[in-house]
Amino acid sequence: MIGMMGLCAALAVFVILSFKRCNLALSAIAAGLVLMISNGMDILSGLTDTFSSGFGSFASGWWLMFALGAVFGAVMKESGLSRDIAEILSAKLHGNAVFIILLISLIMSYGGIGTFIIAFTIYPIAVEMFRRERIRETLLPAVMLFCPTTLGMTMLPGTPSVQNMIPAKYLGTDIYAAPGLGIAASAITFALGSVYLANRVKKNKISGEAEDRSIRESQYTASRWLSILPCVILWAVTFVLIRAGLDSQIAVEISMCIAIVVCIIVGKRDYNVMDVVNQGFANGLETVAMTSCVMGFGALVKASPSFSNLADSIMGGAGNTIAADIIVINLIAAITGSSTSGLQLFFETFFERLSQTYLSNQQYHRIIAIASGGLDSMPYATGVVVANKLAKTDLKQTYVHIFITCAVIPLISLALILSGEYLLRIVMG
Repeated sequence: MIGMMGLCAALAVFVILSFKRCNLALSAIAAGLVLMISNGMDILSGLTDTFSSGFGSFASGWWLMFALGAVFGAVMKESGLSRDIAEILSAKLHGNAVFIILLISLIMSYGGIGTFIIAFTIYPIAVEMFRRERIRETLLPAVMLFCPTTLGMTMLPGTPSVQNMIPAKYLGTDIYAAPGLGIAASAITFALGSVYLANRVKKNKISGEAEDRSIRESQYTASRWLSILPCVILWAVTFVLIRAGLDSQIAVEISMCIAIVVCIIVGKRDYNVMDVVNQGFANGLETVAMTSCVMGFGALVKASPSFSNLADSIMGGAGNTIAADIIVINLIAAITGSSTSGLQLFFETFFERLSQTYLSNQQYHRIIAIASGGLDSMPYATGVVVANKLAKTDLKQTYVHIFITCAVIPLISLALILSGEYLLRIVMG
């Protein structure tokens, strides 16, 4: 009982300190200490072994990606390329910055590019578009995260995400499982998210007139169109390398290096390239360090006795139903701040007693994948941390939009498609 209370207290400490803008590393350690003391865990080994293992595992695998992504964003901004892209897209698509960003991020995520890379790539373009349309940047993290953490991560059939591959491994399905359910969930989620964000845009306009976007076709010189080249090269080279069999992360890192060089070549030269690259690299390493601390805390949570006891209690008491499975996977995802951890731990721990429902393996795959993308969007989740770090925004101002678009709306969509599937079965007899 004390251990369970300690787990809840640790999560509360982490959330409160995050909202108080406390350094994430300190927040993670403070929450970890509360968890270890209340669960009777050895503090020294917890910090030096468990926490450090979680920290090191993430940092060693992602430090280069974060550093290159930050450099790419910095060079795009300072070279003026992101501003040119924003002007072209705004003029060609008649403004509507939010829709444009959602569309680009959806295409990138469905193409196999991860949330972190999308955030780093889109940010310099998105911030320019927000500035041109005089939208407060408090909406920016939610807009950047919405499609990559919902439609492009768990819903669309065929999306090459880890969250779509884990169920396939255990259920004998493939990433195209239950296309009807996936497409229906995607349509509902995109519609609800777009309506919510459009409504928020109206209430988050900065007073004053938006910048003039009536740029004539003749103004799109060859050099201006070249501003799109680094992004096209990044996406195209990544696609080719992945299809050639190269690991997706390595493919993106190689593509990012090429894109950075292209940025420097085609962009304007009225800035010190070395200074910008150095600062971008430093910012990237700082971001990966903060994010790794969150993963360190997640490792402590997973190692605590109260965590396994909580999951066992819920699975034992909630019954052998799809609702129980959805509740458990969301609790695991919320506690760890990760949909990937939620899915992996769920299948590793409860695979032998998965619910026997009216759903086929194909349908179960899609439902469980979508469920994992619900309460994973906690204040300490890595995507939330990275998006706010990039946008230089205050979590207290941005989190309500992130939670509604990345957690509430997907769960509403899940409830609607489950209800629809159940009613359809009744009608069909």
